[in-house]
Amino acid sequence: MMTQFNDRKLKNIRQQLRKKNTPETEKILWARIRRRQINGIKFRRQQSIGPYILDFYSFEIDLGIEIDGPSHYLPEHSVHEKQRNQFLAGQTQQLLRFQNSEIYENLEGVLITIQEKVAEILRNEARY
Repeated sequence: MMTQFNDRKLKNIRQQLRKKNTPETEKILWARIRRRQINGIKFRRQQSIGPYILDFYSFEIDLGIEIDGPSHYLPEHSVHEKQRNQFLAGQTQQLLRFQNSEIYENLEGVLITIQEKVAEILRNEARY
């Protein structure tokens, strides 16, 4: 089964997330990765893959980025998070996850991790 990107049923939710409900950590990271600032790669905000919405995603290199806030670790969300992680692992080449605190306390380290992953993917693609 082919994965559906940008599910029309999720369009309004994605728009609301971008316009009104964007956490501060996502705004901070978005300012540093938008407009091809990371190795010339374009990222999109609030990209749906199947029934789930990723914080950031690049179609060019099939890389997703998630920033996990406190709700990701609540016991009542554990089953949903496990299902989501399993689904996304089967759909994207790579998925980087960062905690909110990493964005606030070590933004440069987060950016280096993203740059290194992007470079690794580009190197691997160049081999083929």
